[in-house]
Amino acid sequence: MGRFEEEDRPIYQFGLEMLLLNIFNISTATFIGLGMGQPLECFMFLALFIPLRCHAGGYHAGNPICCYFLSNAVIVLILFLMRTPPVLVERGAGLFLLILSSGLAAIMAPVENLNKPLDEVEKRVYGIRTRAVLAVEVFIGLLFYATGYFQGVWIVTITIALMVITEILGLLQNTYSRSH
Repeated sequence: MGRFEEEDRPIYQFGLEMLLLNIFNISTATFIGLGMGQPLECFMFLALFIPLRCHAGGYHAGNPICCYFLSNAVIVLILFLMRTPPVLVERGAGLFLLILSSGLAAIMAPVENLNKPLDEVEKRVYGIRTRAVLAVEVFIGLLFYATGYFQGVWIVTITIALMVITEILGLLQNTYSRSH
């Protein structure tokens, strides 16, 4: 006990590589948020998006480098979108978009990756987890709306809408990959 078995080395190595990659990705996102003058918005986006993405699945880039650059481009795009005044949110249209996108995300989840197919139990578990995360995030969005923090509603709405886009792209990726 307490010793690593040599045959388990690849598992530990993979885990360590993923940990370091995640730390690097979060650090880059933090620098992007700071550089764009939106550290709070960036933190809120990551805090909302990461739990959804972990459970709902969706599009996966072909390699870690492509994933890194695509993810950071998305963060920049999201932060630019967050700079737009949430006028539609203030008028109630944001709530409609929040409910619509969360419903779509819940229906599609989980979107598996062809490199890691899910069995029926995993699909059920990931689906339940996704719906639980969505319920919490919609509640947060409604709480923000009730308190007049429309920028917060906008952040939640954009994040869930991005999740829907990610899921749709994942479904298209799976369909395209299966046909070729």
